[in-house]
Amino acid sequence: MRAAAVLLVLAAAGPAAAQPLTTATDYLLQMELQAQQELARQRSVALENQLMSLEARLQAEQGLAAVRTQQARPYLPPPPALNLPQPQIDTSKLASIPDDRLAASNRAVREAAQPAR
Repeated sequence: MRAAAVLLVLAAAGPAAAQPLTTATDYLLQMELQAQQELARQRSVALENQLMSLEARLQAEQGLAAVRTQQARPYLPPPPALNLPQPQIDTSKLASIPDDRLAASNRAVREAAQPAR
């Protein structure tokens, strides 16, 4: 009878005794899982920050390249040297105004430009 009682107590105590061990194991596993998840999240944030930094640097370099391109003056080769003779102009065929008539015209224009008194 005593053996049956001990067996009954051991049978009832078995799951109860094993439960804290399972709970502790589950707790440790859950803590390890949370630590791994936090580490993965930190890695993800670090990689995202690095990507943002590289994108910002790329945009800055592209902007500088655009400014340099706008500032650069294109090379224009010198005009070809043409060894053509200079034209000879016959000034006797050009219109001429005598000096006294030119002075009178200039005086008339200046008087017309003066405000009325």
